[in-house]
Amino acid sequence: MKPKISLLMILAICWFGCKEKESAVPEKKEAPGREISGKGNNFYFPKDYVPGEVIKITKGKSVLYVEKAGDHYRLEGDIMLTQEQVNAFRSDTSARAVIGDAAKLWPGGVVPFTVNSNVTGTGMNMINWAIQHWEATTGIDFVPGTGQGDYVEFEGSTENSSAVGRSGGKQTIRFTQTSGLECALIHEIGHAVGLFHEQSRADRNNFIAINWDNIRPGMEHNFQTYVDRGMNGFDIGTFDFNSIMLYPSVITDPNFVFDVTIPTIERVDGNPYWPNFCGLSAGDLESVDALYRPVFLKAIYSYEDYSSDWEQYNISHLSVKVYADAACTVEINLPRRLQVKYRLSQSIHPGQSGGYDGSVTIEPGQNQYYIASATTHCRYDGSMNPVPGCTWSSVGILAGPGYTYAGW
Repeated sequence: MKPKISLLMILAICWFGCKEKESAVPEKKEAPGREISGKGNNFYFPKDYVPGEVIKITKGKSVLYVEKAGDHYRLEGDIMLTQEQVNAFRSDTSARAVIGDAAKLWPGGVVPFTVNSNVTGTGMNMINWAIQHWEATTGIDFVPGTGQGDYVEFEGSTENSSAVGRSGGKQTIRFTQTSGLECALIHEIGHAVGLFHEQSRADRNNFIAINWDNIRPGMEHNFQTYVDRGMNGFDIGTFDFNSIMLYPSVITDPNFVFDVTIPTIERVDGNPYWPNFCGLSAGDLESVDALYRPVFLKAIYSYEDYSSDWEQYNISHLSVKVYADAACTVEINLPRRLQVKYRLSQSIHPGQSGGYDGSVTIEPGQNQYYIASATTHCRYDGSMNPVPGCTWSSVGILAGPGYTYAGW
């Protein structure tokens, strides 16, 4: 499996439902492709961009930098937050409220949409093409809006932008109606579905380096990780240089960088890269699948007991089995790489407690996987009281992206 972003705090992970629909988009056949010449377009940043006021919002140790853009707030060039999401950040003790609101998923992977009256024939063709790509390569379905409470509206604009995930009510995907820039819509739909930018991952410094000297003052917040902003989040899989959600090495907007001819982002080895500017990468597809079609995990425990009359010594081993259904009745082989989170808790006599959280990345192809072990070791005195240093341990599964924990 692969990353995403920090996809951050997905609150509603749903299994696809079966349904019939009428659609104004072309019939699904195969994923449309498009040849991209040169090094691609920086559609992440608004056209004819006029920098707005950068606002620093602080709550406890959490800091969020946003740029005021009319009636909404902008992050990283093309991510939009509503006033309600910004207010949620102000009122909560952490950034989790913003992330939680921003990254809700579309139930069943169904996205109702409407089209603004300012969309031209060219714009409609672009919408149809981008939707066809998403429907042909993922399980996401776009249906014409018929009064649904939450929906997306495509609107012609001088910028390309979107909210992240299902933000509630009407949310707008803005796009430039220029033939040949359909790929920008694939990127913005990615945000609406729930994907953040790849370079915002918490672990990105292991893979890329930012040339901060080339970034104009006041624009630095566009290149921060979510950890830098004090946000709670998670990464899925490994960093993906082919993701359509990744900034390119060279940023061509002079409002953001001093020199538009040199790399602003490079691989850690000092080499530039050119991500996939058109079409979802294999990693993008795995991320969407992990969000909208999670597998179900059930804990399996086995034990080794070496205890004696005056000594308790046992080891518990935690494994998981993989299922296709919430009731855990249909066993399946894991279809993709998965990172499973666990917690090991310890209690040490007298009066100490601790432990740690960890994760295990498991490869696809099998039905059962070992996760971790916990050891309990305690000696007792003649009155059967534990002697100092006795340790009791337990291990259990934590929630994580791409799976639902169904107990044991």
